[in-house]
Amino acid sequence: MGSQSRGKGARGEREVATLLRRELPEGWTVERFGTGESGHDVRVLRPDGAPWTWAVEVKRYRDFSVGEVLRGPSARWHSWWAQAVEQALAASREPILFTRGDRRPWWVWSRWDLGGPRGVSVQVITEERRPIMGHRLDDVVGELAHFEGWTPDNSDNGPTPIIIRNGR
Repeated sequence: MGSQSRGKGARGEREVATLLRRELPEGWTVERFGTGESGHDVRVLRPDGAPWTWAVEVKRYRDFSVGEVLRGPSARWHSWWAQAVEQALAASREPILFTRGDRRPWWVWSRWDLGGPRGVSVQVITEERRPIMGHRLDDVVGELAHFEGWTPDNSDNGPTPIIIRNGR
């Protein structure tokens, strides 16, 4: 990976960390993983020091647009999601993927419908037949802290996942 690409990735991670710091309640810690550290891109800790439900993966590419997902989704987007899932499993967390292209809005992707009554959402069906929901980050960023404390294993405490009615 070239230095320009790494630099853009680092800028994307800083942007997401700044957004999360601004939106999460007081007392939460948001930091980027350091160079050479393995794992997801942004570490978030609750006020009690426990890790956040999400393992945050950030992809900031010049030519990314949500159309890349709507048309397919692309092999590149699938590889990003696979990386987010792999790193989340290693950390015993849920994957959440933040994506953005130049002069375009941030999108956030997860297995859960984070959207409220407003905004645009996109549903992607993976090969495993699990839906992935995408939302413009501006539409859901204030909701992210409210999804704390639930996982797919204790889903009675949180939103119901989307039920797939017809496959791809």
